Amino acid sequence: MERDLAATVLTPAHGDFNDDLRAFGPRALAVRLAPLLCPGTGP
Repeated sequence: MERDLAATVLTPAHGDFNDDLRAFGPRALAVRLAPLLCPGTGP
């Protein structure tokens, strides 16, 4: 069955997302990624 799926490239600000998590904290990382993963959920 065909599905309409959107692909999004997620790019960390630092070396990888673990580095981002450690640098920014979980809340800030979630705020940064939310609009990319679920459009319309950002600030």
